[in-house]
Amino acid sequence: MPETRTLPDPLLDPSDDATRLAQRWDQRYPFVEYWFKLHQSFLWPAEDIESELSLDRQQWTKDLNEAQRHFIRLILAFFATADGIVSENINANFADEVQLSCVRHYYGLQNYIEGVHAETYNILLENLVPRREDADRLIRAVSDLNDPQFSSVAAKRAWMERYMDRARPFRERLLAFIFVEGCFFQGSFLGIFYFQNKNLLPALCVANRFIARDENIHTRFAIDLYRALREQCEPEHVYELAREALQLEQQFAAQALQVELVGLKRELMCQYLEFVINGLLRDLGLEPLSQVTNPFPFMDQQGMQGKTNFFEQPEHNYADRRIKIPQRRLPPAVGSGDPVQAVGSGGGGGAQAVQHDDSSDSEYEF
Repeated sequence: MPETRTLPDPLLDPSDDATRLAQRWDQRYPFVEYWFKLHQSFLWPAEDIESELSLDRQQWTKDLNEAQRHFIRLILAFFATADGIVSENINANFADEVQLSCVRHYYGLQNYIEGVHAETYNILLENLVPRREDADRLIRAVSDLNDPQFSSVAAKRAWMERYMDRARPFRERLLAFIFVEGCFFQGSFLGIFYFQNKNLLPALCVANRFIARDENIHTRFAIDLYRALREQCEPEHVYELAREALQLEQQFAAQALQVELVGLKRELMCQYLEFVINGLLRDLGLEPLSQVTNPFPFMDQQGMQGKTNFFEQPEHNYADRRIKIPQRRLPPAVGSGDPVQAVGSGGGGGAQAVQHDDSSDSEYEF
């Protein structure tokens, strides 16, 4: 276990009444307002996918083979359980532990949208797996470590639950959930974008675009919050968690999703996931594990792992333009006396793009 802190972090100090009861946005953590307002501008209801559900049902039986249907069922079952764990971690841990009111506001917003995700996955499951007992059986199966077909799914869930334990330092748990939302969902997101590229399952693909964008925002916020902590994990431990998360997600893609059955090449999927992890490490201020490139350039168009810095883009197609998005500013580097820094051109290399581009007309080789 890392050493005990001698000074409480302002984020976690319950005795700092001024911090807890101050104005809505704390200037020591200026990035919080940016992510709150950006997320608020992208809010959406589960009903946004309803107009396409009937076409999903038609294509499910007419245009998909059983391997593809299994692939989708498994993804939905995993997401239905994983989003619940993320939401539980916010309620039971992070929103309770963090004492800054502005961060609690953000977590309240994130928890709301996790509820929309859960509702959406249930709508999709009911649409494609109409017998509730079949859907429940599938959800139970993906939590069974003893089922060889689903053991990699259960292993990811066990890893997530391990890092919900409050006996572990907050910084370690926050770091772990950066890898949960920034890596554990990526194989599934990619798999659904593959179907979008084939003009299949429009309701599922609309939901996937919205949810992938939301999870991207959650990851970016968590990275900024982690880097604002007075004490962070040792780099060796960051790399340890990164390698564990990467291995678990690669095993999930190969064993549970069986990506080759739907036309995705296993080696390219594993390369993509390594590319994702490398991007997270760069944003955490560390060197990447490798110099692999993105084998799926269409994912750049989805705003998932783009090389383009979102904060340098001239226009943002927000869902709600009434909401004023402030400039993203970062706190001083840990241990420095530097003033708050604005993020603009030349800043934050490696940040993921967050876009609202729903179109992708090109075909790509998988």
